[in-house]
Amino acid sequence: DFDSLSDLTEEAKVRYIAQRWEELGLKDVQVTNHTALLSYPGPALSTIVDKSGNQCYLPSGVRCDQPFASTTEPFAFAAYSAVGNLV
Repeated sequence: DFDSLSDLTEEAKVRYIAQRWEELGLKDVQVTNHTALLSYPGPALSTIVDKSGNQCYLPSGVRCDQPFASTTEPFAFAAYSAVGNLV
């Protein structure tokens, strides 16, 4: 139950998980430190285009052939992709 670990430091949580893995039968549990560099989407707006090069969706998420309807919630894509083209 990880709720009981909320008061522990990050290092203590890692040691706890490593110990549990060993108790469950893993024989060579190693703890290493990693640095992750995250790339967040920049100010460039995403668009979706069809095979003919026509824009199918506006950056707001509204289809180009649909009338604009203002919403209180901003549109968000379900995933982030690096700059490039999907072929």
